[in-house]
Amino acid sequence: MGIIPEAVVEKTWQEVAEFGLGRAKKEIMKVGNTQTELLTFIGEFTKEWHREVRELAIYMFVVVYRE
Repeated sequence: MGIIPEAVVEKTWQEVAEFGLGRAKKEIMKVGNTQTELLTFIGEFTKEWHREVRELAIYMFVVVYRE
């Protein structure tokens, strides 16, 4: 795997940032169905963090996953 171009990263994070709650839940479910272990790791790794920080970590994981 090579370096992801900056333009692709910008487009993807902006797209994910516009998701409503329903769409975000669907995306997380999709990630959970294909990357169960990684999503579980993120959940466990961040479980003691503040809610906002945990949500940001999951958001960042979804952005990276979509690439």
